[in-house]
Amino acid sequence: MRIRDYGYLIIIVLIIGLSSLRTFWLPPGVEPIAFWEYPLLIIIAIIVFYILNTLIEYGVLYDILRTRGLVKPRLYLIVILINLITFPPTQLTFYLAMVLLNEFLKYFYLVLEGIVIVVEWLLYRRIFKNFIMENPKNDFLSSKNILLISIVINLLSFLIIGFINLYLISLQGAFS
Repeated sequence: MRIRDYGYLIIIVLIIGLSSLRTFWLPPGVEPIAFWEYPLLIIIAIIVFYILNTLIEYGVLYDILRTRGLVKPRLYLIVILINLITFPPTQLTFYLAMVLLNEFLKYFYLVLEGIVIVVEWLLYRRIFKNFIMENPKNDFLSSKNILLISIVINLLSFLIIGFINLYLISLQGAFS
């Protein structure tokens, strides 16, 4: 798939996710789980979402780079390490914002996701510089294309995990 095709995929995920929010929504008067009451549940959720996030980002990155013949054996390790840097702060901020029901933290979470895109872009650009050195004729990994790739992989994983989070929170609200 080309990067543009992933834009269409993001739109489809948005449509499906937003339409499902009409069915699953946090009922009024129900507060989400406080992570200090169930820390093991939150830790398990962060680990599972980290694995899901890494798989989504690796799959999209692999697909985009495969068409250009740029897939290297260490690509999965690179995605794991970059997500170890960027994923935990965003998820912890998300859970903190949900528990405190603080509007500032909700906007901070979106700003933090923007920072994650920039940080991952810088890290991928630095790492992919080695790919360019091996094949200088390949101009696909320009700084602009790496930024587009970073936006696509992060937006797709952000939306999928965000909708799963909202669904789980609404389920928790329905059973409490």
